Amino acid sequence: MCKSVVQGRGLPWLATACVAFAPAAHAEVTVYGAVDATFDSVKSTVSANPGGSASVSRVNSNSSLVGFKGREDLGNGVASVWQIESGVGVDSGGGTLGTRDTFVGLAAPWGTVTLGRLTGPARALGGLMDINRGATGIAANTALLGKLGNLPLGDPFTKPFASLVPAAAGEGVTQQQIGPFDNRWKNAIAYQSPAWNGLSAAALIGMVETGVGDPATDHRAKGYDLGLRYDMGAALFAATYTVLDTGASDSAPTGYSAFKKLSDWRVAAIYRLGGQSRVGFLYEEVSGDFTANAAGGFAGRELTQPVWYLSGVWDVGIGRVIGQYGQARKMRGLPDADGSGANHVAVGYEHDLSKRTLLKALYSRIDNGRNAAFDYGIGSVGGVGQDASVRGVSLGIRHQF
Repeated sequence: MCKSVVQGRGLPWLATACVAFAPAAHAEVTVYGAVDATFDSVKSTVSANPGGSASVSRVNSNSSLVGFKGREDLGNGVASVWQIESGVGVDSGGGTLGTRDTFVGLAAPWGTVTLGRLTGPARALGGLMDINRGATGIAANTALLGKLGNLPLGDPFTKPFASLVPAAAGEGVTQQQIGPFDNRWKNAIAYQSPAWNGLSAAALIGMVETGVGDPATDHRAKGYDLGLRYDMGAALFAATYTVLDTGASDSAPTGYSAFKKLSDWRVAAIYRLGGQSRVGFLYEEVSGDFTANAAGGFAGRELTQPVWYLSGVWDVGIGRVIGQYGQARKMRGLPDADGSGANHVAVGYEHDLSKRTLLKALYSRIDNGRNAAFDYGIGSVGGVGQDASVRGVSLGIRHQF
């Protein structure tokens, strides 16, 4: 029986996914997962109105999950592979089947092809570069990555590609605010190459199943996500390029989408210092090409925002000190771009109780510019205003099985 370590944002391209199988044609099912619960105390305060702050204390489920996966040998080096993975609400119960990476496909010496709800190369790279076990919680780099000033999270077309997930009914707090490049693709087909002397490639096409009868939006939307990785052992380099074409023409109403296209490219490097110690750097530029009808409120037809993160993990006894610092730079294309960026600092300690169980303590803070309102990607506060300071502490336990 083969056992695996499950990460919060992973694909075979950037995270090892180990499946169990029996000899010959007989297949077995592996049950796996992670239970990750923290006590969070988070707060958002606008400097101009400190009395109007939003404060939340809660137990957060982070990226708790349960999954089933398997592999069947079909002969001649070919195998069928499948996975059904679901999020679990540890804090309040509930969950929906197949909400995470869920697929069926074929694996062969020439690579692996899968179909389903899938993590693309951009999301996988963001997860690889994050310093938190499982790439989850208030300290995760989804606070700034891929959000373009949060505009795609509110756009009529692109917001379903993002992750804007409310808490349980009546709680009134949004628990996830993740941009479209760091969420999973629906209706997707992906190819993962084998590694050639450390070099591997991945490609994903998203079949955006939106049919509309408006002549202004008469062609179907589409998306694709491409990635390259070169792993030298001590060092790793990776790059991704992602495009989401909404299908909107210049005359399309803003009620359909303000964007003709969203694109994102990322480059990253990791240097491994031994054990789990490492340093890493990730740079991205996310761009939005507006329709003519939506461009009136902007200085140009395109809006671009660079984002970067510097991260580090340091082994300390039977635990790790973790930290990362990121900046969303001011957006190009705004009439008033000053104050459209934000800074994010996160530090913490993860203490191993065993190979599968750890304790963690984290501090995370976002400082928004006067025209920015970034929030945590996972475990967000909700209702964050422009010029707000978002800060929080998190104490919890994570068990993988």
